[in-house]
Amino acid sequence: MAFRHKLLLAAKPFDPLRVEGVIVHGAEERGTGPCFRPTSLSAKCLDQPKNGPVPGRPVNGYVEGEQVNAELLRERTAGQKDEERLETRITHLREILAWVDLLTPPQDGDTSAAWQKLVDCRQLAHKIFQDQEHPKDGDRTRSTADADARRARHGEWYDGYLLDIMMDADSEIITQVNVLPANGDEAADVIELIRQEEQTHGNDVEALSMDEAGFNGRQVRQKTTTDEYKEVRSEHPKVERKLAEVMNRHGGRRARYRGRKKVLIQELMSCLAINVKRIVRLECALSPSLALEG
Repeated sequence: MAFRHKLLLAAKPFDPLRVEGVIVHGAEERGTGPCFRPTSLSAKCLDQPKNGPVPGRPVNGYVEGEQVNAELLRERTAGQKDEERLETRITHLREILAWVDLLTPPQDGDTSAAWQKLVDCRQLAHKIFQDQEHPKDGDRTRSTADADARRARHGEWYDGYLLDIMMDADSEIITQVNVLPANGDEAADVIELIRQEEQTHGNDVEALSMDEAGFNGRQVRQKTTTDEYKEVRSEHPKVERKLAEVMNRHGGRRARYRGRKKVLIQELMSCLAINVKRIVRLECALSPSLALEG
């Protein structure tokens, strides 16, 4: 199917992210931030190789010992202030994480689902510690249940993702879809979507209308004041209506899965259904007999 190479692009946040009711809200305001329970990370070692970094010390024995230590830790700190209890637990978690860092991968580590899950959990733990040590660096992890989700502001603050869609202005067919973390770089994503568009369809994109959030740089903003851009911009409501259809008619406003890749699949399926409906309408418009038969 050939399209005229004038595209419209819009973005919409998932506002807020809700995945099976598991989410961290307002962690900075409470002063705690997302953190692991001390035994949850060590429990990931249960299915790992039988020898830990300490010769002759089995992994299972270490995990059982840390579970006992965690219970004793709770008892010893029961009467302390919240800040002191949190500091004690973080110290305990750092000790567990340091031990996990020394674990030797099994021979089938590249294909072992259990080992890869442990590696992912370890990386997430390091990321959360980094967030706590450098809170002003941005890109803060918002949820241990969904490590890809981020916080951003769209009217109000929310935790979740950002949906970018690209649509042909004439046929109103969605041609590209992508899901970013809520704080994702929309301007950079526009470049990637255009590259995919031209590579997939062999198009040479002549004009593009996009949300103001994607404008990056003074020169780009200056181009938005030209008569040529104003003409393209006049068609922008089409893609906004299409985006509203994704959000309101096909469940695009809520992430049903955890992880950006799975959320992307959800949005791809929604956009596929919308495109099928649009193609049927176009076919019926070209062949009235089809509409009468339907």
